[in-house]
Amino acid sequence: LFQVLTKGLGKELPLWKWLESTIRQMTPYMDDQDLYYAALAGCMENIHSGVTTMLDFQYCHSHAGQFDAVCQAFQDC
Repeated sequence: LFQVLTKGLGKELPLWKWLESTIRQMTPYMDDQDLYYAALAGCMENIHSGVTTMLDFQYCHSHAGQFDAVCQAFQDC
């Protein structure tokens, strides 16, 4: 869900170049609050679209507590 913050960035790039120039550049700097708001926005977008089940792989979380921030966003929604 953190990738909600990257919508539209590098959309013209091939996958690996996009990963290197956006995702891998930003994730080390994301804190709990960034992840919370990204997950909150992603959850609200899914709910608005009628999605009833979501799973966040949370593969880029690099700091303790980031999992909790995402879980809190799920609960708040």
